[in-house]
Amino acid sequence: MESKYYEFDTGKGILSLSASKTCPGFWDFCFNGILIHSKYTDPDQAAYDFNKGDFGIHSLDTKLNKIYVPSDITQWRRSKRKSLEVASN
Repeated sequence: MESKYYEFDTGKGILSLSASKTCPGFWDFCFNGILIHSKYTDPDQAAYDFNKGDFGIHSLDTKLNKIYVPSDITQWRRSKRKSLEVASN
């Protein structure tokens, strides 16, 4: 079962992906709780893009330059509720 929420602590802030409540089938990407965009339909692709530093937002790309973000979404923390658990398959 796919989680509805993933997060990763970058050391400079929290990146999170959550199932959009307003656009079914899309994922909201937030940095420190601030919505950045909701263009992703696949959390795996989002994690891959984040790993490559390709957020599509120059200021965010610059801020998060040279930090590690796992490309594998299963390495992010996930949750269906407020409590988090380490993702595993």
